[in-house]
Amino acid sequence: MLFRYEEHGKETGYSACGPKDREEAYRCLCESFDLAASLPKEERSSFYSEWAEDLRRKKDAFWRLALGRYLLRMRETLGLAAYEDLESDFLQYFPDVIRAAVLCQLLLEFSSLLPKAANRLESLRALPAVEDVPEKVSSYLAEATRCFLYGSFSACAMLCRSSVDFGLRDRLVKSGFAVQLHELEQCGKATYAGVLDLCRLKLPWSQKDVLNHAEDVIKKANRAVHNDVLTADEVRYIYELTRGVLRDLYS
Repeated sequence: MLFRYEEHGKETGYSACGPKDREEAYRCLCESFDLAASLPKEERSSFYSEWAEDLRRKKDAFWRLALGRYLLRMRETLGLAAYEDLESDFLQYFPDVIRAAVLCQLLLEFSSLLPKAANRLESLRALPAVEDVPEKVSSYLAEATRCFLYGSFSACAMLCRSSVDFGLRDRLVKSGFAVQLHELEQCGKATYAGVLDLCRLKLPWSQKDVLNHAEDVIKKANRAVHNDVLTADEVRYIYELTRGVLRDLYS
């Protein structure tokens, strides 16, 4: 057997393993595949064939999980040049195992996210709108909600900013200032700040608080764009403020 993690002389399955066991298996797998990447292509074939056959025979989710995590490391961002060859080998020698490995990894990740996601969803309430809401505003807010639920906080903040920005532009158009907005866009000044300034100039005084809150969303979300790490509480504030701004714009 090419990969065997043993505890007290007995092979350990996924169901019997805790986080430390999984980390050890992942470390072992990384070392093995990193070594495989350095082998000549003709030698790698026997290496993969043995490993894949062993994994199929065992049907052990433990090693599939480790492989899924390794695939995620290869694919989620820029990585080693050798990863491209490794991925090609994986798809050639055990494509059926890849699917199971990916599912194992995602199931583990999602299972850890579910309790917090459920708590966040339970804290939300329906968001009524009297006027028609443009698709852009609605879809950005919906995507921001998913990011908020699953803890993708930087993405949530940026989507909130976009949702508010499109909401302000829509309010200008519905209030009869489409020409002024178009002129602002034509001269390259339709930035977040530029749109806010136009809103303050043209919209009724009664919208003052909404515009102040919109500015707060935009300024705080800008921190995520400029490489500041936002805390969960900061993003919750941005997200909830965004919902309030959009509710007021469309109620």
